[in-house]
Amino acid sequence: MELNLTQKHLVKLLFLRGEESRKALALSLGLSNPGLTLSVKSMLEDGVLLLGNKIQTGKAGRNQEPLRLNPNYGYFIGVDIRKHYCYVCLTDFAGALLSEERYDTVLALEKALEELTKSYKVLEIVFTVRNFKNIPSFLKLRQDLYALKARLEEKGNNVTFINNVESLAAIYHLYHPQEENFLLVKYGPGLGSAIYVHGEAIRRSNGMTSEIGHAYLQDGRMLENLVSFDALFDREVEEEEGAKLLLADPEKLQKVVDYLAISFLDADQLLALDKIVFTGYLLTLEEVRRKVVEKMQSIDPKFDGDKVVPFENYEELNRKKGGLQGFILRYDE
Repeated sequence: MELNLTQKHLVKLLFLRGEESRKALALSLGLSNPGLTLSVKSMLEDGVLLLGNKIQTGKAGRNQEPLRLNPNYGYFIGVDIRKHYCYVCLTDFAGALLSEERYDTVLALEKALEELTKSYKVLEIVFTVRNFKNIPSFLKLRQDLYALKARLEEKGNNVTFINNVESLAAIYHLYHPQEENFLLVKYGPGLGSAIYVHGEAIRRSNGMTSEIGHAYLQDGRMLENLVSFDALFDREVEEEEGAKLLLADPEKLQKVVDYLAISFLDADQLLALDKIVFTGYLLTLEEVRRKVVEKMQSIDPKFDGDKVVPFENYEELNRKKGGLQGFILRYDE
């Protein structure tokens, strides 16, 4: 069914909260009880919502049935594209991860997607893609994936390509709508970021989100070219391996910390950030987060270290980010 704006807000609230009473939902949406009932009626009939277990209200003879999303109403597929392979994740309408498989060729990926779209009512397919520059094999892969996108759309599927870091930032904003100004950083193997100001992603003229990795330092060198794993290790290194190599080399790790700290302070002073959000295997480690904060405070003693936070449940949310992004595209109005 096509949902109106109020109904989309209701779906979003239940996605974030799980099961919720009608009274609490009406209060959050600014609706009267009859107004909520009107919005809910068709959603129950069409299977978008389910009734939860009755809650005793304390008044004799009056039990209240809370509402929850119907996990089987629809499904989202996330395709996480890496340099040499991809992961395909299936999530249900309530955000649960149902399956995760790795595929090494576009042909195997296409067959898997065909089977999933036959077996499930798929609402969105989202490809999350990293920016691997100047790699001919990856450029060829992107061409093949866009051709696959066209074939999937010809069969009636909704397909979207989105940058990996942009997707993580959108998910963070979904769960933290009160934080309107934040910088989300993804480190490893490269350095990517997204900036939100007044609750909106800041974009460049080409439509891509603004990116601290493309900032130039005082000596004229680009930040990403100094801290990417390719630059540090002179070879291809995956995220977890690179993190372990840096942890085993305190001098090299400190060099990375110094570069990042300077850039994050500049961003904070320019944008008056609520939060600087760390994602990626290395930056979500507390010992590394603490090193970056200490360096920032050594430069600016007034800097509030509590602004720097790890992306909560990063590993879990990163695995199903395509599915979560599919939900955001449809229901985060």
